[in-house]
Amino acid sequence: MSEDRERKPDGNIAGSGKLPGGVYGNIKIAGAGSVDGDLEADEIEIAGSGSLKGSVKAEKLSSAGSCRIRGDVEVGLIKSSGAFKADGDVVAHSVEAAGAYAVGGSLRSEEIKIAGSFRVENDVEAERFVVHGGFRVSGLIKAGQVEIKLDGRSNAREIRGSTIVVKSSRSFFFWTRMGKRLNVE
Repeated sequence: MSEDRERKPDGNIAGSGKLPGGVYGNIKIAGAGSVDGDLEADEIEIAGSGSLKGSVKAEKLSSAGSCRIRGDVEVGLIKSSGAFKADGDVVAHSVEAAGAYAVGGSLRSEEIKIAGSFRVENDVEAERFVVHGGFRVSGLIKAGQVEIKLDGRSNAREIRGSTIVVKSSRSFFFWTRMGKRLNVE
């Protein structure tokens, strides 16, 4: 264990509770918890409902349930199952999400893998962008490799990539009847 790691306290919430913002080793929320203020941690783990009221910096953020961040996010790895919402910009090395994933600003990551619904209010930039479901990106999707498997209505202002593959999750008949459509302005 490094000296830096030893000096950082861990924050744990079991049941319901609050923690002040600050610098932590690990943050674990099991139940319903909130962190009031900007947060920096090695790892953040949420099982249940987590409300992070400030900007977040971490090596890893994992969420099973719901996670709401009221600020910008800078993380190595984001793993989310359930509902994830960040009000600001998100910068990550890798994003893996199943469920509903929403970003109030822009999203930048080396790799983005989404299964479910995906909404970004500004631009998305990645080396690899993979989505299976429906999405709405108010800005540009720019990626080296774009893979889209439509399962719901999807919209983007513009899509740019070296390789762009768009597939339907069902046959053409069901695709048109069920409203599976990609609009690019």
